[in-house]
Amino acid sequence: MTRSARFAWFVVTIGLLSAIALGLYGFLRGGFGRDTHADWLRLSDELRKNGEPLYLADVKPADVPDDQNFFAADVFAGLAEDAPRDPLLQRAVDPGRGLRVADLLAAATQGGGASLDAIAATMQRAGLVKARTDFLLAGDRVRAGMRALGLDFTSLATAADRPGARFPIDYTQPFPKLPHLRPLEALGDWLAIRAIAQLSTGDSDAAALDLLLIGRLADSLAGEPFLPSQRTRRLLLGLFAGCVRVGIGWNAWSDEQLGRFVEALERARLLTDLGWALRGERAQVNTAINLAISGRKPSASAALQGWLGTDLVRLDMRGLRARQVAINRAMQEILDALGRPDGLRPASLEIEDVPNLPAAARERFQALTDDARVSAQLQTYLAQAQIACAIERFRFARGALPEKLEALAPEFLPSIPADPLTGEPPAYERRAGGGYVLTGVGWTDGQPWVWARDS
Repeated sequence: MTRSARFAWFVVTIGLLSAIALGLYGFLRGGFGRDTHADWLRLSDELRKNGEPLYLADVKPADVPDDQNFFAADVFAGLAEDAPRDPLLQRAVDPGRGLRVADLLAAATQGGGASLDAIAATMQRAGLVKARTDFLLAGDRVRAGMRALGLDFTSLATAADRPGARFPIDYTQPFPKLPHLRPLEALGDWLAIRAIAQLSTGDSDAAALDLLLIGRLADSLAGEPFLPSQRTRRLLLGLFAGCVRVGIGWNAWSDEQLGRFVEALERARLLTDLGWALRGERAQVNTAINLAISGRKPSASAALQGWLGTDLVRLDMRGLRARQVAINRAMQEILDALGRPDGLRPASLEIEDVPNLPAAARERFQALTDDARVSAQLQTYLAQAQIACAIERFRFARGALPEKLEALAPEFLPSIPADPLTGEPPAYERRAGGGYVLTGVGWTDGQPWVWARDS
């Protein structure tokens, strides 16, 4: 036998021994057992038949041409690398001079109102507003401080005309970084501050444009299948509705502005958005498990510990699949509860009788229940804001408040928004002197969610 022939037999023998060893290891670890994957295959087939996405590729949004893509505008250049090049984004996130926009916003909305004196004083202490402007209204001092910071939103307003939005996220990577969320939140905070300042000086047109820009920022995240993205969307929509409410309280909005707010609020479906984000979370878990099993990305197991437990590295294949099945079943229970046409039942979000569900996952599901509560409360608030805008428009047209909410549709509302916990319109009560109250049932603590308008 020649030397090359002996070497070939050696390679074949090593290959056969390796295959036998791998098979034995797989059998002992449960990887090739007859029933190891059966439950997962049955469940995944059932979910597929019901149209549920299972993997990250299934929730990847469609591409958007650059000339139609909000995030392809120059103002967002460098943001995907977490290094924005546009001065607006840099200054919005880090204005310098010891300022934090979140602190300024807290000052602007302290006590549930819209006190601009506190925010103007904060800007003045930072040296943005000269002492000689003390005779100006607080709103003018705030606007002067923002001009001193160089916060020019012209480029953002231009980008807002683009109809689509798709941030360049790597959808092959479970649990990716989302560097655009913090800048969007900062932009929303500054726009809310400026909108309140504009309202205080009687410039409702400029304030309305700022609010619609906040709405555009929120809409840009609607299709992203990530929980952090939907939380940022909630924050932005909360700012939008809060400023709308301030303007209603000040009798600041015109009929045309209120109509545009109704249209913007009509697009907000926060429980639907949360459901999409939960599907994205499930898709990321399943994708990471597949990558870990395949060996193509062993580090994927680190991202899974929050769902599968810190003992993940000690699980055999059968145990891993059992936990995957449990997480997918529990997630589907929550999705089914969120999708009830007759309203969300908080008790239906409690995950109790799912076998093999690890403690880590139960903690995650409790956090998702909190997400659902926040989404439901804000959806109630947005529905009340939409109805309040329509009531103002009705009052402009008729000179009085409507007797019932049904009088608002279809002239002032496409339809009456429902309370997300009942599936029915919120309670409406007129008060003496021209005021009214809109009441949502609230969560489970007996405290209703109320929107009151004084005369």
